[in-house]
Amino acid sequence: MTNTIIVLETAGVLKYNAGTAIDTFENVSRINSGFGNGFEAQVGTKTDTLILNPWFANCPEKRDTILSKPDYQHVKNILLAPTSGIPEVPAGSDEHFHDKQVSIIPKEIVDLARQGTGVVAHYGFYLAALYFWQTQKQVTIYGIDPTLTCHYWEDYAYPPLHGLDAEKTIALEWAHLKTLPGVEFLEDTLRTENNEQ
Repeated sequence: MTNTIIVLETAGVLKYNAGTAIDTFENVSRINSGFGNGFEAQVGTKTDTLILNPWFANCPEKRDTILSKPDYQHVKNILLAPTSGIPEVPAGSDEHFHDKQVSIIPKEIVDLARQGTGVVAHYGFYLAALYFWQTQKQVTIYGIDPTLTCHYWEDYAYPPLHGLDAEKTIALEWAHLKTLPGVEFLEDTLRTENNEQ
């Protein structure tokens, strides 16, 4: 059984120096351009799977930014996921990643997400979490926080990157993941290790 962690892009990942713990996972998965970006002590150095939404997979400017990063050379897998603005991965999205193993989130996972939250459109990290949970029976998530909507490598963004509707959706996704056996949150372990309430 593969041991997978999904590291999100929110500023919440900066609270702990979790990089070493993250890099011990067999499959370290990151979202879009969320490589270390100078915060390797907090988020680790390893990226095995890159979870891309259609904006990043199909927009040449965004895609080329990712493909040009040195960290991209070590990525083994690309997981293409729908996102709130694009509910399906467009045909041909996998054409740009010929040197990687490419998978697409299947419709059954999108349907499972809609049943779990009652929301029609979802974020890629949530669909990826459900995908890994269903295929591997376990997944660890790090950095989920609907109130911290700036990327960890950027200064605090105001207005936030995502509005209140997005915060509500992410909160529903988080609540659904909390109910699934085999889904763990690295923050819980880190809080315990640091004797935090």
